[in-house]
Amino acid sequence: MSTRHPADSSALAREDAEPGISNTQSHSTGRLRTRVLVIGSGIAGLHTAWRAAEQCTERGDVVLLTKRSLFDSATSYAQGGIAAARGAGDSPALHRRDTLAAGGILCDRDAVDVLVSEGPRRVRDLHAPAAHYTMGGIVTDLLGRTSIARLSAVGEVARTGVHGANRLASNSLLEGLVFAERVAHDVVTTAALDREPERRSWSVSPQPDRGATQEAANRIRALMWEHAGITRTAAGLRACLAELDHITAVLPAGATEEANLALTARLVAESALAREESRGGHYRADFPYPRRAWASRHVRVGVEAERRAAS
Repeated sequence: MSTRHPADSSALAREDAEPGISNTQSHSTGRLRTRVLVIGSGIAGLHTAWRAAEQCTERGDVVLLTKRSLFDSATSYAQGGIAAARGAGDSPALHRRDTLAAGGILCDRDAVDVLVSEGPRRVRDLHAPAAHYTMGGIVTDLLGRTSIARLSAVGEVARTGVHGANRLASNSLLEGLVFAERVAHDVVTTAALDREPERRSWSVSPQPDRGATQEAANRIRALMWEHAGITRTAAGLRACLAELDHITAVLPAGATEEANLALTARLVAESALAREESRGGHYRADFPYPRRAWASRHVRVGVEAERRAAS
């Protein structure tokens, strides 16, 4: 592991450093060059960085970026167990059957096959607990690739197709391990860019009122728990969306994290409003049963459409 300043050519490294991984702590506006940038220090981010670094040859080829500390992630708060077919009487086939049954006909069968077949080996590499989280996320293929070139998603942020309508607690962290392994191999074997990307100017306004931004974040969390939590209704979701519009409109300049919270909350609420049935972890009190018309159908929403609507 090495620590270095982007604007400085010198580097400070411990003797027990992990080859390939760079831990950069800086507030400089200088440019840091790296081959692989991993954002997030949950089980998926750490495993991706570790395995990618093993396949790289130069120090700094892999940079892990996280907020505050390596322990600031949902993985640190996870409880329960991790599922993999390793014991007597168990098998990938049984694990596959249980996962598909819990997914309410919305699982991607190829993704489930990847999970149950590669899971036992990943658990042998690293054992970790799991917890129950929300379904959905950035749509990826089975290598973690998104619709944006050279941008991969893995872990809680990704929608691989494994979970369908019900994210099993025992599958959540297993998914992070299995697909992190695939992403790590994919990103380090992707051909490097033949030239440096074009530089673009950007700026982030300072936060003059931290109290107002914290109040907005607390209000967003309360809204989502009240209207988009365990029990959902059309009236509640519409009220939630209206309040999110108001919160977004009055956010002070520089409240980038809170703006992202509001946008993510809107995408969740709109998806829940569109799905007029109950299935898996999605329960609509005004549509309390699964509907055949929604079987094998997924709700997809795009950030660009949201931005156009807001402009």
